Amino acid sequence: MKRLLQALASRHLTDNEIVGAYAKGGTRIANCLLDVHVDQQHEKRRAVFMCGDNPYYAATPEDL
Repeated sequence: MKRLLQALASRHLTDNEIVGAYAKGGTRIANCLLDVHVDQQHEKRRAVFMCGDNPYYAATPEDL
């Protein structure tokens, strides 16, 4: 699911932004545009995975 969110978010980035997302942290070109963040929903006890920045993508695991 994390890789899917990163793939969707990368569609809106430039080539340089994508390279920066994979660069070593702390370097001049590094960025966090493809980092996946996890937010816990307290009322439903589910994790929400989010990636991107305007637009951003979110996904919640579901049992199938």
